[in-house]
Amino acid sequence: MNKGCRLKAELLSYGVRMSDEAIRRFSAPYLVKRRAYSNTDSEEFLAIDTPQEIIIMPEGIVVGVTLNHTSPLCIDWADGRFFLRSAEGTADWLSDITFTLRPSFYGMELTGGIRAESVLTYIFGHTLGIFVNTSCYFATPKRHCRYCSILANPARPKDNVRVLDADLVAEAVRLALMHDDGLVSSIFISGGNFSDFDESFLRYADIAKKTMAAVQSVGRSIRVMLSVFPPKDLSLLSVLQGTGLDILLGTEAFGPEAYARFCPGKSAVLTKERFEEALTCALAVLGRGHVYSIAIHGLEEDEALLSGVRHYAELGVCTIVNVLHKDPGTEINDMGVDIPAPASILRVAGEVARIYHDYGFDSSVAYGGRSSFDAECSRLLPKDFQEV
Repeated sequence: MNKGCRLKAELLSYGVRMSDEAIRRFSAPYLVKRRAYSNTDSEEFLAIDTPQEIIIMPEGIVVGVTLNHTSPLCIDWADGRFFLRSAEGTADWLSDITFTLRPSFYGMELTGGIRAESVLTYIFGHTLGIFVNTSCYFATPKRHCRYCSILANPARPKDNVRVLDADLVAEAVRLALMHDDGLVSSIFISGGNFSDFDESFLRYADIAKKTMAAVQSVGRSIRVMLSVFPPKDLSLLSVLQGTGLDILLGTEAFGPEAYARFCPGKSAVLTKERFEEALTCALAVLGRGHVYSIAIHGLEEDEALLSGVRHYAELGVCTIVNVLHKDPGTEINDMGVDIPAPASILRVAGEVARIYHDYGFDSSVAYGGRSSFDAECSRLLPKDFQEV
């Protein structure tokens, strides 16, 4: 088994603590978490500068930081370096680690004095994250997804632009790419839904197309992924024809019962049958290799999840599997649902890696997330996730 994969699974399952010395030493040049969209951390960490991602060395595996004071893992600092250890004792070294560096374009100003990081978030160590709408039509007590922390995020930065327009995004992207030292390899556009799903889709599509134009205007070749809720009128997907964009549609859970339980608002307006129609339409418009879905490991049985991933693969859709995190203040904490154990995370990742290899998928070029193993599933073999 790849050691970095094992540690990533444990971090996704348990979260991580930070020692007092690590908190004291964590500062520039590392990137400080902004929590622009949601919050996974225990509330006692909200007033502290903390890392956004851990990079497990020497493999270079990126994993999101979820700070949890009960985790058996701890970030510590000694002898001029950060490392991961058992929370039970400082002598139990597990791995050297580092953190994502703060990009040079953070702090630079856009039109109207808006700072770049109020529009863009540097994520995964290689991606510009654009969160178009930090609220959501579904974010009401009866419609919200039970694991979503949009409503339960007291730490959202006050300087963050709550609703972005296409021109501001394009300006920010051009600025970032002119000062990113070539580190950015992808752009991820996401955010909450507006109330009219057709207009919402067209708004997101316009931002995605202008983002792609901004990328081309500075002479870069970068994948741009649009994560968006499908329009009611699926013919609107044709506005993406010939753009070279990638699209990601969130299936959340494959089984209709799990989908309805955890996503009551979405499931009421978008059935699983209609969702599959949207995937098929997207494939016709963008082609194989440009259509992705995302599911959450922990909302249904592992076999149901893997069956769904393989079914979508047969259609030509690459599914990214994010590991569930139960954010403070979200309803899922009271629903008797457990975050998957490391063994389950690794078993699912190994099977997803097998599917990626069987169908020739490589999501690392378009996503490569910190709460999923999709980058590792694209680059490693199934045996790298298995105990020897």
